[in-house]
Amino acid sequence: MSKFRKRPVEIEAVQLTPETFREVIASVPLDQFGAGGQHDDGRVYVSIRTLEGTMRADEGDWIIRGVQGELYPCKPDIFAATYEPVTPCQAGSSAPNAVGDERCTLAAGHDGRHADGTLTWPRA
Repeated sequence: MSKFRKRPVEIEAVQLTPETFREVIASVPLDQFGAGGQHDDGRVYVSIRTLEGTMRADEGDWIIRGVQGELYPCKPDIFAATYEPVTPCQAGSSAPNAVGDERCTLAAGHDGRHADGTLTWPRA
């Protein structure tokens, strides 16, 4: 088999908690919403219809909006191994950003790599 690398993309995601439950329910289109509520132990859940079938997100799982606007749940350990927070660029630094001529301000500890992976530069 040949080796492939997953293309870096930015996604939107929200972790399902009792505090975000209403936000998650409101963000799921009606044609994708299966059910939502609480388990007997009080933990919240949401069922989402995906291309792979109906999937349940339990409290603590992440709800991801994919590159084509589709929603699907992801377990926290898989999410942590696959995604990292995006640090937005700001004008003012000597490091170019991935979109063109604008310059970025690198936060402490930032390695200069953008979320899309297309541009790197030495640490500031």
